[in-house]
Amino acid sequence: MTITHMLSPSSQEDWIVRSRSLWLVLSAWTIALVGCSQKSSRPAPEKLATVPVTGTVRFQGKPLANASVRFQSQDGKVSAGGTTDTDGKFTLTTYTSGDGAPVGTYVVTIAVSAVREIEPGVLDPNLHPSVPIPPQYSQADTTPLKAEVKASGSNSFEFTIP
Repeated sequence: MTITHMLSPSSQEDWIVRSRSLWLVLSAWTIALVGCSQKSSRPAPEKLATVPVTGTVRFQGKPLANASVRFQSQDGKVSAGGTTDTDGKFTLTTYTSGDGAPVGTYVVTIAVSAVREIEPGVLDPNLHPSVPIPPQYSQADTTPLKAEVKASGSNSFEFTIP
């Protein structure tokens, strides 16, 4: 005798509905677990060795504060960036804070935003007027700025925007 024969007709229907619901929930849960545990078939991007890179940005002879400085490798595979402080100084980051950039030739872009960070991860709710640097410096295809990051020696750059 099966369990369904021992139940009343209304209890039998409830039991069937509950068992089907339980089966659906368990099936969906199993599929989700199997799908989430699959590793991606794509390998993680290769992390290249970095060297420290620092610099200063000046606009019309004065230090340019709160500017975003981006080094984009000529092959487009690596990008490093930093933000200038009140003295116009920056330190590049590629993978971890302040680690620099891999050795190579870079196109350099510089842009200034009206938004500024008042502490790491916190933006100032008030907009601040941005410095109107020529827009060509903020685009990789129009900037005249280049940098060669070397394996040894100083990788400190001075960028002057007229």
